[in-house]
Amino acid sequence: MACTGLEALISADSRAGRWAPWLEGLCLGGGVLLVLLLGGEVVRMSYHGLLHTSIGEAVLRDGLRPENPYHAGSPLRYYTLYPLLGSALGRLGCGPLAVFAAFNVIAGVLFAPALDALGRAFRLGFLARRATLLAAVFGYNAIGWVGWLMADLPPAGEVPVFTFEAMTWAEASWGWDARLQAFLPKFLNVSSFGLALPFALWALAAGADEGARARRCVLPAAAALAINPLVGAWTGLVLLVWTMPRMLLGKWRQKLAWPAAGALAVAMALPFLLPALGGGPDGPSLTGQVRFQHTGFGNLLGPLLLLLLPGMLGLLRLPRSGRPMWMFAFVLTAAALLVARLPWGNEYKLARLAGVLWALPVGVWAAQCIAVAHQQGRRMPALLPLALLAVSLPTTVLCATAYVRWGGGNTAPLITHVGGRLQVRASSSAEVLPAAIAAAEATAPADAVLLLHPFQPGTRADGGVVQGNALAPVFHHPLDYDHPQIHNDRLPDLRTRLDQAALFWVGTLWGGGEAPAAGTTPGGMERSGGALQSIRERHRTRPLLVLAPPQTLPQALKLLRAQGEPRATANGFSLWLLPALDPPRPDSDGY
Repeated sequence: MACTGLEALISADSRAGRWAPWLEGLCLGGGVLLVLLLGGEVVRMSYHGLLHTSIGEAVLRDGLRPENPYHAGSPLRYYTLYPLLGSALGRLGCGPLAVFAAFNVIAGVLFAPALDALGRAFRLGFLARRATLLAAVFGYNAIGWVGWLMADLPPAGEVPVFTFEAMTWAEASWGWDARLQAFLPKFLNVSSFGLALPFALWALAAGADEGARARRCVLPAAAALAINPLVGAWTGLVLLVWTMPRMLLGKWRQKLAWPAAGALAVAMALPFLLPALGGGPDGPSLTGQVRFQHTGFGNLLGPLLLLLLPGMLGLLRLPRSGRPMWMFAFVLTAAALLVARLPWGNEYKLARLAGVLWALPVGVWAAQCIAVAHQQGRRMPALLPLALLAVSLPTTVLCATAYVRWGGGNTAPLITHVGGRLQVRASSSAEVLPAAIAAAEATAPADAVLLLHPFQPGTRADGGVVQGNALAPVFHHPLDYDHPQIHNDRLPDLRTRLDQAALFWVGTLWGGGEAPAAGTTPGGMERSGGALQSIRERHRTRPLLVLAPPQTLPQALKLLRAQGEPRATANGFSLWLLPALDPPRPDSDGY
């Protein structure tokens, strides 16, 4: 018998309620997979693929508190589980970028049943939960396609985040962050956010059920925290607010069970968070502010603009037992978005979490419209949510198209995988990193530090500040320096390292733009020798590997005079090993 009115929202499910969310997840994951396949290697590498792989390789070399692969001698300030899994599983043969792509597909598959579980916890019926998923996936920035049509069509091969600026009116003062273009892209980029989200929703679903036991939250909350600390911290705060009455007013078993569950979840995630818990560097930033950063109000309201009224109407019809919890969660998320100031403007991700929460009352509204239409025999109420869905679909389609165009408009990247590790593509190795040089670098002393030329071929990828040195995941040793990017930003001696490298290689201070050829500046080569000595002094107890590209003979002579040993030469490239100035004594046990 068909249910009407609020019964459609709270009714017991049929057998379809068990398999429908998994079918939806397979559809969402299949859509993600299709874009990743059509976009090719460029899309699978994404903005952060090389960066996460470098970190994962560093963890495999050094353990859970690794050295910064882009700034030798400094600790890494980042969480490690996500990049570690990508690199470790990639070594099985498919390569880390394929693993990260698989994580995105898995995240898409899991998101639907996880959101369905949260809807169940709020006592939403079958129809409301189906509409909630559609609102979360398609309703986010539903009118973005209007901005796209008003702007000039970007050329094929343009990085999507820049093409999406038109979809968010990011260049206008009232616009919102270009990274808030739609729901789907978080499942297309190499990002831990999408993979952590289903576990966060499962943890919230367990905490929202008053009859649930605390131990049901432990594993999903620990997974969310370890995979992405921002998503995990948000999950923990929401659960703390929700369970506070039970801890204060419940029986002694509840008073102890929930704090114990939270402590256990943190303890399980802690080993992968240790590098990120240290104090951040306090030097000057050489990267500048994120170009499309916006205010918290714009980031919160702009992407939800078309869903604001349906969500407000649905909130009035949200089952009364779950309404206070939902309001606490949404207000907490919105307040954090407005107040928080995170590195690289990462508070924008809180807007995405707010969008997922807002989809719940929108789903209730849509189900109520359909129930009213069925009860009263009128078609118009049922057409309202369908019209909203139709208006929302173009944004998602255009986002997927942008990624496919990005991959189709670019040549294959220089980096590919061979035997489970990233390597320079064979067709480009002679001009970028000859095989003999790469093999010699791989077999050099494990404690060596690698020094590159500022204009070493192949090192700069699109969006250098978010990708880092493109060859870093290929090397087996940490770099003495990298150009300014997110993993060396504000390190106090970064400018010094950049200046010393520029002095050694080109005889001038680092400053961007075209640098003069080595030795053409008066006194340049004299300063060059002093810069090399300063670089060695910085790593006194470690050997220094120096990769010299073609046409750097004067620097090669300096390396020879510094007792450098040529380890390999090929196609004009040479790799030199300089011994440590102060090698550890054999009887020192490494200390």
